Amino acid sequence: MNSKLNLWLKTFLKNYSLAPLELKFFAVFCVCVTVLSLVIQLLFPIRVEESIIPITGWNMGMVYGYCVIVTFGPMVTVHGINRKLAPQYSNILLLAVFIIIHLVDIATWSGGYEDNPYLFRSAWRPVWTVVLPGLWIIILLSPRIKNYYQSLVTKKVVE
Repeated sequence: MNSKLNLWLKTFLKNYSLAPLELKFFAVFCVCVTVLSLVIQLLFPIRVEESIIPITGWNMGMVYGYCVIVTFGPMVTVHGINRKLAPQYSNILLLAVFIIIHLVDIATWSGGYEDNPYLFRSAWRPVWTVVLPGLWIIILLSPRIKNYYQSLVTKKVVE
């Protein structure tokens, strides 16, 4: 069992080191946001979460948590991934759906609710829910990321 864990770790470290810089930044950003979201929800008083909900919306790290799984999954496989470009486009799809949901939310919001921290919206919310994911989509469309995932399709780690 320990040898499988070592092989998995060796594979991950090798594949992560070969990843383009923009994919590494995206992966680190997703991990940081996901961990921060969990820490805030589990360890801090409720008023801390209530103070950031108007800016980030509900579950600020949820979409990035899914992106962690999609980004790191192909990096840990020993036998190469079997679907061309699925991780790159899966991340883009997750972020696009996140943007669409929040654009609809912004368009249909009628205002009010200033007394309820769970329903109040800050003028900065579109930056977190539309602009930032949009920038990540543009970065994930990089040809370097596409080439990296294509190289993982058939790559196997040599022991």
